[in-house]
Amino acid sequence: MNNPVRILAAALLYCLAAQAQAQNIPTAVSRIQLYGWGGVAGNFTGLSLAKNGDIAIGADLEFHPFFTLYPALEVRGLYPLDKGHIVAEKNALVGLRLGRHVHPFSPYGDLLFGRGELNFKSPGYPTPDGNFYVLSNTSNVISFGAGTDYSLTPRFALKGDFQFQRYASPVSTTGYIYSKLFTVGVVYRIGARGLR
Repeated sequence: MNNPVRILAAALLYCLAAQAQAQNIPTAVSRIQLYGWGGVAGNFTGLSLAKNGDIAIGADLEFHPFFTLYPALEVRGLYPLDKGHIVAEKNALVGLRLGRHVHPFSPYGDLLFGRGELNFKSPGYPTPDGNFYVLSNTSNVISFGAGTDYSLTPRFALKGDFQFQRYASPVSTTGYIYSKLFTVGVVYRIGARGLR
């Protein structure tokens, strides 16, 4: 064998050995943890006391702690199952979550940004001046909130979550609609061996 082949073979063996060793690292020293979750949400849409019944799903990629806080990249989506009598809201968001682990609780706060869609019941919702009826509009969404996960097992937890979300819409005198979202759900820790 010539030198490049030997170097490549040695590098491959080293990578395989490092990967096998990494599989044995306990969660307490793992640097990344992936969570998937889903739940049902009550959505107070912020428009004429209208409400939605939604399904919410998301995932969190949690990194090594900074002091006692665990930063995570969060993605989540919202889809209305019960669209209510005035407006149905849906969105897809991404952002930052900061949490702690105080067994069995894992409280957190998050700040998210993305796109959302408002679909109004026919014949639409009037603009404040009454000149137009809006059937739907798409806008940027800003969402911030807080919640906690309650561990049942090393892999499963219950979730309680609150989000305050801002949509832009021409149907409001301010140009914005503010919805309040309450979610209960179940969390699954992918590859978890227990909380830190």
